Amino acid sequence: MTTFEPAINRGAPRIQIQQRKALLSLTLLLLVYAAVFWPSLMSMAAIWWRSETYAHGMLIPLISLWLIIRKRSQLTRLEMGPDWTALIPLLGLCLVWLLGRAADVLAVEQMATTLILIALVVVALGRTVARALTFPLAYLIFAVPFGDQLTPYLQQITADITVQALKLSGVPVYFNGFLIEIPTGRFEVAEACSGLRYLIASVAVGTLYAHLSYRSLRSRLVFIAASALMPVLANGIRAYLIVLIAHLSDMKYATGVDHLIYGWLFFGLVVMLMFWVGSWWRDPEPAFNPAQKASAVSRLMGDRPRALVYATPAAALVILLLTCTWGQLMKLTPQYSALPIQQFSLSPWIQQPAEALDWRPKFVGADRIFQATYRVDRAAAVGLYIADYQSEHQGKELISALNRWYTAKAWTPAGHATRTISVGSGALKVNVLELRTLDGSMRRIWYWFYAYKRPVTSPMEVKLLQALNKLSGAHEVASGYALALDYEDSRTADATLTRFIKDNWPELATTSP
Repeated sequence: MTTFEPAINRGAPRIQIQQRKALLSLTLLLLVYAAVFWPSLMSMAAIWWRSETYAHGMLIPLISLWLIIRKRSQLTRLEMGPDWTALIPLLGLCLVWLLGRAADVLAVEQMATTLILIALVVVALGRTVARALTFPLAYLIFAVPFGDQLTPYLQQITADITVQALKLSGVPVYFNGFLIEIPTGRFEVAEACSGLRYLIASVAVGTLYAHLSYRSLRSRLVFIAASALMPVLANGIRAYLIVLIAHLSDMKYATGVDHLIYGWLFFGLVVMLMFWVGSWWRDPEPAFNPAQKASAVSRLMGDRPRALVYATPAAALVILLLTCTWGQLMKLTPQYSALPIQQFSLSPWIQQPAEALDWRPKFVGADRIFQATYRVDRAAAVGLYIADYQSEHQGKELISALNRWYTAKAWTPAGHATRTISVGSGALKVNVLELRTLDGSMRRIWYWFYAYKRPVTSPMEVKLLQALNKLSGAHEVASGYALALDYEDSRTADATLTRFIKDNWPELATTSP
């Protein structure tokens, strides 16, 4: 100790100067970051505020800050300085942000915004500090509202667990899609019953608990996996208990708001049980090792080239400003005239009154909507719906969670597939959506998209084409096409829809009037 302490004292002023420069660079970059990505940050905050599923996002930045403060004594002993290699991922993330913003895919835009913040910390403070802050920085990812794509899969798992548990309990059950029918009533495993909010909250809390309670990577990963599995199984059991209580009480209990209360209470008990069991294997805090402190401080004695200290943050600043400029240029879309009314010559198909098919799709902000019902011979009535979008922005876009091909309160999805139809010298691939009602009515919807003069079935492909076209300066019309038919026989329905497409394919082949 007598030979080591003087070395520390002599290097302390130099260390403090390096740290001040690094923190000053980070502060400047964060100010520019906040100005450039303010719309993306506010879009996340808006979702936290209005969505119960993602309300925990408001706490994530505070938790990350608390975790960083806990490491302040360690950070003062670490080398701080710019890392030019982090400019490469920073540039890539800025391009991803532009792509997500151009396609109006909030999840991509918001995830890139969060990762850019992490990259800026590496750029300004270096990899040594970034390694020490790996978990606090990575934990910010939980602030991004994502995971809605899991909803249909979680609905299916919940429905399967409920049905199997009812059968084991001796309750007669009929299962069709997300609809569950027992002698005392019918139940629907709706999107709100998928358990997504329980899953996301459990994984976020479980990951924090694993970091604070365990030292080994294996123990942490096992507990995180358990925090993801437990809420899924618990939600299935919760749904089963709700149906069982309603059945045993002759539909008097667990059929209204009270079943939501049961859900949160049950989830709270499951989380407490998970933490209690996990505490049995909790690792003790590591003992302080003076040798580790000496090793950490000894790395501080080297000097960085002056050019590197100033050039790296300056390059990051330029990247942020270029990203801001390009993002603003994307907003300068040309002025459009109103789209003309689309006309179709559908002979021998005869247009029917609107009440021939009670079908009410919803596409928010479409520049032009065409809807009609047709019939030929004695075939069932076929509904045609077209939604055109000439200019898109947030809240007015073809691919959006706000848009639906059916009325959610009346119909429940019972299946989804794809089908290829031979038309002319080519083929058209369509999405097939099966719908059911509680009274047993069946509806089949075939739908596809036209994204910049080419038919596609994948919403993500539409978004990608939209982003590439917007980034290149092109602004073509994007459209959604759908056919709907109520049916009793599946083969007859497919034959009718196929005939409609083949009879009218020249008119349905393009969005141009």
